[in-house]
Amino acid sequence: LFNYIDLEEEFSKYKVIILPDTIVADEYIKEKLKKYTENGGKILASGLSGTNGEGKFILDFGCSFDGENEFCPSYIRPGFEINDIANSAYVVYSKGYKIKDVTGKILCDCENPYFNRTAEHFCSHQHTPNNPSDSRPIAVSGRDGIYIGYNVFEEYALKGSITVKEIVCALLDMLLHDKTVKTDLPAQGIVQMSKQGERYIVHLLYASPVKRGEQVEVIEDILPVYNTALSVKLPEKPKRVYLAPQNKDLAFEYKGGRAVTVIDRFECHQIVIFS
Repeated sequence: LFNYIDLEEEFSKYKVIILPDTIVADEYIKEKLKKYTENGGKILASGLSGTNGEGKFILDFGCSFDGENEFCPSYIRPGFEINDIANSAYVVYSKGYKIKDVTGKILCDCENPYFNRTAEHFCSHQHTPNNPSDSRPIAVSGRDGIYIGYNVFEEYALKGSITVKEIVCALLDMLLHDKTVKTDLPAQGIVQMSKQGERYIVHLLYASPVKRGEQVEVIEDILPVYNTALSVKLPEKPKRVYLAPQNKDLAFEYKGGRAVTVIDRFECHQIVIFS
């Protein structure tokens, strides 16, 4: 349900384009993205992405770019409910950026620490506590999409921050509005969907790889997954929902343009067909 794309791709077939943290736009990227957003597409930008290299946004994110934050790490406080994450400030170790002239909807705030942790201003922990009185917007929704002023993908790749992951997923949901496929597979789960003639095919994959040796991931154990909920957006009610290759029918409901079912149990891989 997603592709890695380059600048030769036709942008119009996508509802949302996610820019990597460090994409600085030249004139060609700027014009292509502006045309895309003018036709209804949305952008999720972070860090330096969406800027032109001269300290300005190329799109309308409901704010202006104001350069790099002098405090690092700093803290993010989401302004909305996210699963089990409480309304609190969470440390972000990656580089942060400031925004100003906010006219869009504020989604998250940044709280700076009391000082940067240095030899001259030392804190015994890895980061200095947050200062709630030093707060400002850090994630804003504007006409062309959402901007969040951290290198969020770097943060997850290097620090594995679950909070940052959940925030980015929530922002993406805001832009997508109604996702094609929803499931409660665990974090290692993979979902793919395709259309074949008049039927829709969903692949569910789940395994728990472990690291062995040098940068080698091995699946040593196949663990069963139970009671997996699956909801698929379809243009009309399917006549049948079943497992393949078992050819076993599944009970389902069709409401609000979505077919909803539950897979009692599967191991590693399961195909679900909506026909």
